[in-house]
Amino acid sequence: MKRWMWIAAAVVAVLAAGTIAVDLYWNEFFPRRFFVVEDGTLFRGARQRDRALEGILEKRECRTVLSLTGAVESNAEVAREHDAAYLVYNWKGNGVGPFEEYLEAARILDDEKQQPVFYHCAGGRHRTNAATFAYLLETGVAPEEALERIERYGFDEEHDPVLADHLREYAVWRAMQSPPGAPAAEGAPTE
Repeated sequence: MKRWMWIAAAVVAVLAAGTIAVDLYWNEFFPRRFFVVEDGTLFRGARQRDRALEGILEKRECRTVLSLTGAVESNAEVAREHDAAYLVYNWKGNGVGPFEEYLEAARILDDEKQQPVFYHCAGGRHRTNAATFAYLLETGVAPEEALERIERYGFDEEHDPVLADHLREYAVWRAMQSPPGAPAAEGAPTE
């Protein structure tokens, strides 16, 4: 084999090993798709590895972790170790969830007794955008402005038309419910 082929093969092997190492270890220590929604009170992201979640809970002093992907037992244990409530919803991966649960989640995010809150889904794009949208409506933001605001977190109406339509339907449903800021409905999730 010619020398340049050996060099090319070595470069490809080093790049592949580096990619695997970053995937395995980077997310162990650095949060995935982490964003500050409200400084000091609301933080969102993807599902975190335990060490990264520990870092978030310690640095941000979170009282609550809200999982939108169902329970992740190791994350629940990390939350308990940091005296944080661990609340769970299990919404579809595309972000579509029951309107009542959107409202409950929004009220959790808006509740000073629960804050600071870290909330997440698997990838930090769909379900967290749905929860952020519901929270924004709860705080008085108009639906179209709320849709614009979640674009900064990766929402793209053109690529997520099902979620966009569902969120608009939620806004109509929400407008027919009790006023924003009213007490949470019965059946809100528990630890």
